[in-house]
Amino acid sequence: ALNSAVIAATSALIWLVYSGLRIWFGISGGGSAIYGALAGFLGLLLFLNLASIAVVMGAHVAAIWRVHREAG
Repeated sequence: ALNSAVIAATSALIWLVYSGLRIWFGISGGGSAIYGALAGFLGLLLFLNLASIAVVMGAHVAAIWRVHREAG
């Protein structure tokens, strides 16, 4: 049951990423190779920014959780 839930969540995530990329390239001028490459580069920068925020927030939550567990 857990394995099929993981597979379903992964499939949904892949579909969301694919749909997001289609929308992103549709908005940002997918008709031109140069604009498409620039849109891909901007998308990569956006992903790296969000990924770094997620890592910092994860570390923050883990630190708060540890202090909370030791205090209580």
